[in-house]
Amino acid sequence: DKAFQSGYSITIIDTTGFVNGGAAVELKRRKLELLQPRHIVALQRDRELEEILHGLPNSPATTVHRLPISPKARIKSAEERQAYRQKKYAEYFHGLKEYEFGLKNVKLWGMRYSGGSNLTVPGLLLGLNNAENFTLAIGILQELKLKEGKIRLLAPHINFEEVQILQFGVIRINPLGKDQLVAFEQQS
Repeated sequence: DKAFQSGYSITIIDTTGFVNGGAAVELKRRKLELLQPRHIVALQRDRELEEILHGLPNSPATTVHRLPISPKARIKSAEERQAYRQKKYAEYFHGLKEYEFGLKNVKLWGMRYSGGSNLTVPGLLLGLNNAENFTLAIGILQELKLKEGKIRLLAPHINFEEVQILQFGVIRINPLGKDQLVAFEQQS
């Protein structure tokens, strides 16, 4: 909808390679249900996407294009993918500024707090979103001071008056740009 409202007639969405297993099938089907695409381009080596495609409603409004992957394409190693992400983090986060601002007019989404007054997970990635939950920029958490109602983070230059939602991620990056998943305690 946002792309259409912005004047674009075609939007291409490249989903992840997470395609095997029940959770992957459910995730992809939910995305398709939400997006209601006119065309689905399924690039597959063998038939790894058929479980996802098989359960789709038969609709004349949607055309599925099954295409083979190029023989020149290769699966990248975990190290190659990590190095690529590290390079992209370095490019995006070049020239960061430190900001500290109040949480009074900002919603916190994406994680549960375990009753503590402060949260310090240095390097945790945050979406800095507007009122429509559109991500304006990505920031790096330095410290969350709930009792004081303040947050300290690193981010590219951004107008924080537009930030209405802080979307907490589950990935943190270290100063060298290496990423890792963060496990948070679940509340019961």
